[in-house]
Amino acid sequence: MGYITAEDDGTCNTFTAIENYTKHRGWVECNKFLFDLPATAHRLAFKWSEIDMVCYIDDVVVSINPNAITTQTIALSAGWNWFSTYIEADDLLEQLEESLGTSGIRIQGKNGTVDRFDYQGSSYWYGSFTDLTNEQMYKVHTNAACNVVILGAEASPAYHPIAISNGWNWIGFPCSESVSLETALSGFTPELNDIIKSKDGNAIYISNGNGSMWYGTLNTLEPGEGYMYKSNSGETKTLIFQTGSK
Repeated sequence: MGYITAEDDGTCNTFTAIENYTKHRGWVECNKFLFDLPATAHRLAFKWSEIDMVCYIDDVVVSINPNAITTQTIALSAGWNWFSTYIEADDLLEQLEESLGTSGIRIQGKNGTVDRFDYQGSSYWYGSFTDLTNEQMYKVHTNAACNVVILGAEASPAYHPIAISNGWNWIGFPCSESVSLETALSGFTPELNDIIKSKDGNAIYISNGNGSMWYGTLNTLEPGEGYMYKSNSGETKTLIFQTGSK
């Protein structure tokens, strides 16, 4: 789900909160409108670029607010990367595949993989899942360092609760800013000896005699990074990342 602000180019009437859009290779068709449209208007579609955006409601040309579209650029190193995104879009996997290009080798989820194949001069991706979610972490294998660019609406972590079950969980970080581990998990109740780890660090939840705390080399969660969380609870819990923003 995404929200766009559009302004009628002729009458300057502002339309807000367009909901439930589906993106098809740059074109977006909205099938639900949370504003009053002219009786003759039945569909809206727009195409964006880095330069400008044009929107059509039937035959009416509408200008789109570029600030409503968010771009996330994530630097990947050669080898394995732990990846997640705070961008909401209906084609996250397709965007990631296209952005990886020939640098991509494999995208691995907790329960499946997608691999790039080369055949007769063409490349294609094939595997056991067809989309990505903001709640999940994925391991991305590349043959060279590259930047991937994901386009869509900025997610709010409040709308992306993450189920944490017993054992290891692959979790995304649907936040657009760096957040301290203590703040990010302040709304979650861990068990003693729970572990959270990134590709390069980890922290364990311990008792220090005066209470409990996270201890280790992982102190900050970063946008674009993915994480693994080992829960010692026998129950499934819900994690909603906190950002400290008001």
